[in-house]
Amino acid sequence: MDRTIVFVHGYAGCAETWEHQINHFSRDFRVVAPDLRGHGQSDAPFTRYTMRELVADLFAISQFLELPDQFVLVGHSFGGSICVEYANVHPEQIERLVLIATAGEYPLRRTASLAYHIPTAMLRPVWNYRPRWNAELHVVKRMAVNNMAQWQGWSLMRAIQAPTLIITGERDTYFPRYVFEDVGRIIPGAEVVDVGASRHKVQLERHQAVNRAIERFVEDTERRAAWREVDKPPDSEAGRPWLKLYSKGTPPTVPIPRRPLHEFLESAAEALPRRAATVFYGQRLTYARLNQLANQIGQILHGQGVQPGDRVMILLPNMPEHVAAFFGILKIGGVVVLPHADATAQDVSAQARANGVVALITLHGLADLAADLRRDSDLRDVLLVELTRDADMAERAMLDRLGRPAGTPDSQDGGQPAGAAVGRSLRVLLRDAPFDAPRSDVDSDDLAVIVYTSGVTGPAKA
Repeated sequence: MDRTIVFVHGYAGCAETWEHQINHFSRDFRVVAPDLRGHGQSDAPFTRYTMRELVADLFAISQFLELPDQFVLVGHSFGGSICVEYANVHPEQIERLVLIATAGEYPLRRTASLAYHIPTAMLRPVWNYRPRWNAELHVVKRMAVNNMAQWQGWSLMRAIQAPTLIITGERDTYFPRYVFEDVGRIIPGAEVVDVGASRHKVQLERHQAVNRAIERFVEDTERRAAWREVDKPPDSEAGRPWLKLYSKGTPPTVPIPRRPLHEFLESAAEALPRRAATVFYGQRLTYARLNQLANQIGQILHGQGVQPGDRVMILLPNMPEHVAAFFGILKIGGVVVLPHADATAQDVSAQARANGVVALITLHGLADLAADLRRDSDLRDVLLVELTRDADMAERAMLDRLGRPAGTPDSQDGGQPAGAAVGRSLRVLLRDAPFDAPRSDVDSDDLAVIVYTSGVTGPAKA
């Protein structure tokens, strides 16, 4: 491990606020996460807790631990302000700088300002009942009055030389929004990532998104030129005239994380579990349930022998099961094959053969087409999906296009579901399928989808 990341927590915080980052980055980096003076398990001397003291402490740590000549420095909130000061005093040590929920100044509410002037003796009896504060009482007061309330970092931010990443949460209202938003515009060449759906403690609330953003940033060893040049702000209209057309709150730079596609769904399910992911004929499916359904479909396919790299065709109209099947296939490392929108039965058969499709997810009404594919291709397994009566229109449109008669009965003589001889009912299989995500080793560079065009100017092609 020849690279080092130093994490600096915020005001009244502690090193444990970086628990998710420590666990994630310690596999590939040397990770240092100290408790600031007077915080966590560090001593709390009766000093003034000025910025000069805190920067000196951080430098002493770098010397005592014999950190490399350059390291990545990451700070949260006022810890980011300490990092800004450090980057100005010791610019030669900073390989890259990451500021999370860091402001250019910290205007305190009037009630907070008054509270800091209450004598310590009056506050001490109730201090043991404080919520979420990991610092001694005299530390909290002195750092606020002698340091944070006075700090103005705008000029220091303009002087930063190291490549810088700014991470914010769209719901962060600890301080006025401008003190966060202006940071990305002030620091030369800074990249801005708004992870959304989080408040001030972004690295705890959206730790996966934060980890991905940091990981992508520290691995990007060659910063691209053009509109990301250090001497040109990322939102400069001179270099990027289209920025003036962006809606308010749209960041000028959006990083593309290096991770498998299905993990985006998992992140959405974690961050917004109750938000509607699909609405189909009045039926809402939340992100949590969609992810759960994708897990189940992945487990079913894996149980039927689908291996990483195997081709699985989805032949469904626009419906929730289509989305869930798409992500379920990706979760086990399979490759989704999607026929073009106007595909005929002959097109579907040709595309299945060309790609060596081993499994098919389609409608009950297309069971006879699935039977034809099993005879003419490598197809082994078929999952049949039922539509509700309200959604008959979507099924009829697909059946008509594929030359199949509409109104296929739900069951045959003897009570067996229609198509039972060809495939198995997804609805039945879901009853016993586990909700856990299937185990697989999927890389972001693996093939995920083969999509056919509609062939407007020629034959359909992948």
